[in-house]
Amino acid sequence: RVRRGIRKEKKADQSVTLARQLGLGVRKIVIDPGHGGKDPGAIGPRGLKEKEVTLDLARRLKPLLERQGYEVLMTRNSDVFIPLHERTAFANQNRADLFISIHTNASRNSKVRGIETYFLGVAKSREASETAMLENAISQQALSDLEKILFDLTRTSNLKQSSDLAESIQQNLVWGLNDSFRGVPDLGVKQASFYVLIGAQMPAVLVETSFISNPTGEGLLSREDYRDQLAQSIFRGILSYAAALSPARTGKL
Repeated sequence: RVRRGIRKEKKADQSVTLARQLGLGVRKIVIDPGHGGKDPGAIGPRGLKEKEVTLDLARRLKPLLERQGYEVLMTRNSDVFIPLHERTAFANQNRADLFISIHTNASRNSKVRGIETYFLGVAKSREASETAMLENAISQQALSDLEKILFDLTRTSNLKQSSDLAESIQQNLVWGLNDSFRGVPDLGVKQASFYVLIGAQMPAVLVETSFISNPTGEGLLSREDYRDQLAQSIFRGILSYAAALSPARTGKL
């Protein structure tokens, strides 16, 4: 029995990421409030703009992280337009350990609801492809060309870590929202070809907090308590991920 246990432990060690092996932690985080300025993002049936929600969520998330000792930078602090490629470049230039892009989702079907978290990759469903097209503001053909380029990029060392980060945030969003707000569908963790995540030299995810195109979703996104819960849940997801990377810091967090 002892020998079998040893074999299992060695096998598990092989799947440990490089960051965990080296004991690297998370110290600097870049939060990216989606859209801004001349780009309002998706707009809800009652006029709520994605750019307003994402900036507000980022402003709620930032102090939560700072109180835990993290250095937190934002790609925008006001209603300004920033090209997608400059957002990731900002994170790279500042040598961030994590990149969190915050968005609200939209669909041509106003009945679609739920929360989902993405990391970079080739979309595996029509819905994921449509979400990427919306956030990238590109056509299906352009997205197809982009996915061909991304095929090799998604084999980088950050892919597994981005997947882990996305899973942690999504899980905490589901737990947090359904604890206070019943019936928020869990749409899971997905991959898609988002320009804003391309070239990130650190684990990077895009969080679709709710469907602003759905009347119920827009109503929730308009509420202070819902926004607070979203920020708290993303915060807990980041903490859980960071704690797994740096066990020594769990007592401090």
